[in-house]
Amino acid sequence: EKEAAIREAEFAARRASAAASEARESLAGWKVKLETAESRLEESVEIARNNFQRTPEGLLAIAEAGLDEEEMGEFTPRDIERRVEDLRRTRDQLGGVNMEAEEEAAEMEERLGAQVIEKEDLAKAIAKLRQGVEALNEEGRDRLVKAFEQVNEHFKALFTALFRGGQAELRLVDADDPLQAGLAAYDAGDWARAATLLHAARTQPGVDVGTAVYYEAAALAALGDSAGALSVLEAFDGGLAGHLLAGEARRLRDTLQERARDATNREMLRDNLEFEPADAVQEAEPR
Repeated sequence: EKEAAIREAEFAARRASAAASEARESLAGWKVKLETAESRLEESVEIARNNFQRTPEGLLAIAEAGLDEEEMGEFTPRDIERRVEDLRRTRDQLGGVNMEAEEEAAEMEERLGAQVIEKEDLAKAIAKLRQGVEALNEEGRDRLVKAFEQVNEHFKALFTALFRGGQAELRLVDADDPLQAGLAAYDAGDWARAATLLHAARTQPGVDVGTAVYYEAAALAALGDSAGALSVLEAFDGGLAGHLLAGEARRLRDTLQERARDATNREMLRDNLEFEPADAVQEAEPR
């Protein structure tokens, strides 16, 4: 009986030893699996943080909320991995993500708003400047027309005096706007002939210089330059001697000299009138 009990105990010990050995092997295997699982978990956490800026739990919640179970049932894990790789390549092809894009967009929008305001201010300034230019042009037109009317009246009177009758006038030509128009003289023929002769005398040889000189002096007189007209007549006095227009030239000279004397007399009279009150006051004072 003792031997049977010993044998049974030895058998139980061997079985216990074998079970312990199997348990140690199983424990070692589970340790390896645990280490592998922990490593994969750390890798998953790293991937979730680096690629999606989330935790695995957060990704799982998103997946559970947005994925259709029936549609997901058609995919195998391998299909899902390929799909993820395709999406990753597509993302890489799009290039890097600018994390400051929102701030830069806000800054650009602010600058754009400032430029729009500057553009509006500039447009207002341009409009105001154009209004000023138009106002100046309008005033210039009015002054030019008034001055032209005065010169034209002087021209008509001088023409009638020089040619002993007839009519002539100045006209604004070549443009509707007085500021852009030219000036031309029109009459029954004498003034047009004068302009033609004057131009020919200046540009072509062999033209009647005496006639051209006379009409040049007349033109200067018509434009109010009496001194210039007298200078022309005096410079070509010898050349006009015996000319058909010598009498006309003398009459023109006499007319200009008479006008000059009248202007001088009027100036002297005006000066005397200005000083007479002062002289009268001085004489009235007691000495």
